This record gives sequence, structure tokens and C-alpha cells, in this order.
Amino acid sequence: MEYFFSLSKSAAASALGWSELILLVFGAILVLGLVGEYHASETSKWYKRFEMFVIIGVLGELLADGGIFVFSERLQALSDIEVARFNIEAAEARKEASASTARAIAAEGQINDLKATAKGFELQISAANARANAAEAQIANALVRAAQANARADEARAMAEAERTERVRLTVIAAPRQLDDNQISEMTNALQPFAGKTVSVVSYSFDVEGALLGRQFVSVLQTAGVVVTDRGPTLAPTGGDLLQGVWVYGPSSERDLISGLRTIIRTEGRLATFQTDPPNRVETTDGLSAVIIIGIRLYRAAAPRNLRIVQ
Repeated sequence: MEYFFSLSKSAAASALGWSELILLVFGAILVLGLVGEYHASETSKWYKRFEMFVIIGVLGELLADGGIFVFSERLQALSDIEVARFNIEAAEARKEASASTARAIAAEGQINDLKATAKGFELQISAANARANAAEAQIANALVRAAQANARADEARAMAEAERTERVRLTVIAAPRQLDDNQISEMTNALQPFAGKTVSVVSYSFDVEGALLGRQFVSVLQTAGVVVTDRGPTLAPTGGDLLQGVWVYGPSSERDLISGLRTIIRTEGRLATFQTDPPNRVETTDGLSAVIIIGIRLYRAAAPRNLRIVQ
């Protein structure tokens, strides 16, 4: 573990990228195992092999998630160190600029003294003017150095701001979608007008992060008095790309409920929520007022053409 926390910035960034790639590979292995289990007979020799694929996929995803966490923490620590160094350099540059300005003011005072002396001693005018010219040259050099120091200070501030922005971006990438206490309270209050409605919450069977978010949705809905048919992580793609974000779908007779759920999840829950139906219908059972579909978070892709709910 000490080795991971001593990695350089480039090595930690590279390791983070590899961890994300490994997460994708083991996610594919998990999907392959799940699809194989669904199609293979339990008495077939392939059934056990596909079960092993599922286990390997889950373990690989856990290891990859751990790698993403560790390397993101390392990148954040390195960013903090660089920001501190840039702040120190900026302070030194400002100090140098102040010292240069003070020297310039002192030189101007010397010029005034020399000019006053020249008026009283005409025989020393030539020598005094020569010293005045030399002092003016020093002022010019001091002003140039002050301008250069200010430019370095501006550059250091810009670099510090860029590092802060990058640190925020990495934090967003690494953080899972989860509802905090304030979001849970606001969503519960907003959902109370829909008490008694029947809602189903589904997510992808290989998406651990989506499943955990779905559990929070179930708890919030039940607290608000909504009847929940919790199918959990049972959604499996049958073609096309994966859904991302949160989708809400249901019969046309429940448009007020569907519109309200979309708005509440987007505003009170502060989660990416589509305001339209999925591109194609989702097969489900009768009697539901709405279906909440929790898509994946990490990848930007078009919606899948067909979906089915695994019973």
C-alpha cells in the first residue's frame, strides 16, 4: 500500500486509466457469465463455467473499484502538494515585487535629492545629472523586474486554479451516485402526494453502484408511502448500448406521476434524469403506475434498442 501512495502523478494517472479499463473488462466478463447462465441448462457443463465467469467478473470489478479509489486519492494528494507549492511561489513573487517597488521609490528619492543639490551647486550639475541618469536606469530595471515578478505571480495563480479544477473533476469521476441526508429528506417530502401509487425500481444486474442507488430509491419511496415492487438489479441489455442516467416510464394514464418523479429525482435528488420515455418500451408486469430505470454512470452511450426484465 505504501508503494501506491508514493507513485508519481503520471504513474497514478496511468494506473487510474488502467483500473477503469479493467473495470470495463471484468464488467464484460460478468455480463458474459450472466447471459451464459440464462441460456445454458443447469445440467450443462457450461453452466458451471458461466457461474465462474460471474464470480470472476464481480471480483474483478471490486479490485478495479479499489484501484480507482486508491489512485484517485493519490492524484488528489499530488494536486494538493502542487497547489501548495504554487501558492508559496506566488507569495515569494509578490514579496519580490514589493521589494522592487520599494527600491524604485527609494531611487526616486535619491533623484530628487540629486536634483536639489544640482541647483545649489552649478559646478556639480554635470556630475549630478550623470548620477541622476544612472538612478533612472536603475528605476527602469527595477520596474522591469517588478513587471516580470507580477507576470510570474499571475502564472502561478492560473496554474493553481487549473490544479483545483482538475482535482474537482477527478473527485466527481471517482464519487459514486448516492443520496445524502438532505436529498433523502427533500425527496421524501416531495413524493408524499404520490402515496399509494405502485412503482417498480430496476437497475442493471452487473451494476453494483446502480443497485445501491436503487436501494436508496426504494427506501425513500416506501417512506413517502409509495408502494414499491422492488425488482433490484435485474435489468439486462439484449442489444444496442447501455442506458445512462435515470429514466422514468409508465402508462399514459399516469403522466402526472411520471412527470413528478422525473422532476423530483432531477431537482431534489440532483441526479441526471431524462425527461422523456426510453427509446423503446420496457417489458414489465401489469398493475404498475411507473418504472424507474437506473442506468450506468461511467459511460456516455446511446440508449439500447431492447430491454428485458429478468424474472
